[in-house]
Amino acid sequence: MHHPREVVVDPSISPAFYWSSMEQALVSGRIPGKFHYDSPAKTLAWMELHKAFSPAIQDPGTRNLYSTAFATVCAQFRGQESDFLSLCPGSASKEVTLLDALNKVSTVCGIKVLEFSLPLLLDSMEEFAKLNAFVRPRGFLGDFLETKRTSLDAADSSTERPVLASLFGIVHNFPHAEVFPHLARFFRSSEQVLVGINGVASRGTADHLDSIRVQYDNPPTTRWVSRFLIELGLDPGVGKFQTVVRHSSNDMEPSSISIQFVFAETVRLGWLDQQLVFPSGTAWDLFTTYRYHLPSLEHQFKSHGFRVKRDWVSASGEEIIVWIEKS
Repeated sequence: MHHPREVVVDPSISPAFYWSSMEQALVSGRIPGKFHYDSPAKTLAWMELHKAFSPAIQDPGTRNLYSTAFATVCAQFRGQESDFLSLCPGSASKEVTLLDALNKVSTVCGIKVLEFSLPLLLDSMEEFAKLNAFVRPRGFLGDFLETKRTSLDAADSSTERPVLASLFGIVHNFPHAEVFPHLARFFRSSEQVLVGINGVASRGTADHLDSIRVQYDNPPTTRWVSRFLIELGLDPGVGKFQTVVRHSSNDMEPSSISIQFVFAETVRLGWLDQQLVFPSGTAWDLFTTYRYHLPSLEHQFKSHGFRVKRDWVSASGEEIIVWIEKS
């Protein structure tokens, strides 16, 4: 049974900001990941993709890795009251498991969820409520990179309880120069943060990146990113999709894999009160994921004021879990 949920809409998702950032994305050709989750159709297409390719779903070893990490971190909260903060939970499968582990050792008094997609936010809140009958999850609809921490804490009478925060499957969808400074501003000292990030073995060797390419160059992924074009009023037939691998230029920066859409003809798109023109050959980076190896990831966290307390890496190197605390 679904129950009414209270959702706070953050200013970062106001219509003016939304349309402005969308126009900037179209003109620049770099489409932020958030625009692939902002409608029910896009969300459903992503869920199909997630179930088919997520290592945490498909690989028993990766699932066990998360269970081990969860048990280790939750042990720090044993016998205490605590708050749970879930950031961009997506399907919330990992977050539900983490909250369940936290419930077994701690009295969870507060649950907050920040998500850009309203369908995913409501589903996450519903799942969290099933685990904590006496705690009403508080939902926040907002753009992760633009939401200020004060927006989430504005109505709290007390923020003294220890906080466990989760951030799975999202950091690698932003350029490192944007996301790590935001994390440094967002989190507070003493908060325990678990981060799950896409990895790559041995600095992103060509062979390993090429083997990962299939996770993005496939029909479910094409259907997902096609929804962005269709909801803009564009026929995917006016161009072609291609997958582009970009190798890191140095040890401390991630490699990346992008799904591009290349226009095969000149397209004119009516946009608000103007017309945007995209000549033949124009390429949009529809979706980009960044792949880290562990030393580069630890470098980014340490450079932005975090202490890496523990890390776990899957056998393939494609999944990295990091337990961090702000120094």
